[in-house]
Amino acid sequence: MKKLLTTCLVAGGILTGSAMADETVKVLSINRDIESWKQIYLDVVEAYNKANPGVTVEVEFMEDEAFKQKLPTLLQSDAAPDLFFSWSGGVFYEQADQG
Repeated sequence: MKKLLTTCLVAGGILTGSAMADETVKVLSINRDIESWKQIYLDVVEAYNKANPGVTVEVEFMEDEAFKQKLPTLLQSDAAPDLFFSWSGGVFYEQADQG
């Protein structure tokens, strides 16, 4: 999990043109009840932010149902997150079908 998150954050930093200007990478994730899981995200983000001046990764955690309701609206707006958690299967396919 930690390696996947790190890879995503690195890719997000590269795609935002981190060497050219200050950028903020917004990550939206569900808030699980496992505190160690959440802390893994926060530790990786802190390390990435320290190692990459000019790029700031911000993670917002939302409860499961609120996340499911808010994400489709965000994805159709200027406030869409750069990276976000998604479920495989039905929810993912619904989002993909909606563009």
